[in-house]
Amino acid sequence: MGGTPDEVLDDPGLWSMFAPIIRADLGMAENWPPPLLMQGWEEHTEHFLSLRIFDGGHFYFAEDPGPLLRQITRDATTARAAADATRSG
Repeated sequence: MGGTPDEVLDDPGLWSMFAPIIRADLGMAENWPPPLLMQGWEEHTEHFLSLRIFDGGHFYFAEDPGPLLRQITRDATTARAAADATRSG
């Protein structure tokens, strides 16, 4: 997936420490439901905003986190406004 630094892969001590964590992460990624299976969350939340899919690989945001951070900010602002409206309304 491209996110593990060479220093970790090349150092037996570091690798022995991080290998179980990396393997667990990869196992989760292999079993993660595809986007179509994630539809339906709105039935289980009060203020579901929508499913967001970003172009790129597993670490797509590493080079330019701006688009992701802007979306998180927009979603958090929208969710907060909806929660406030529910409380006051």
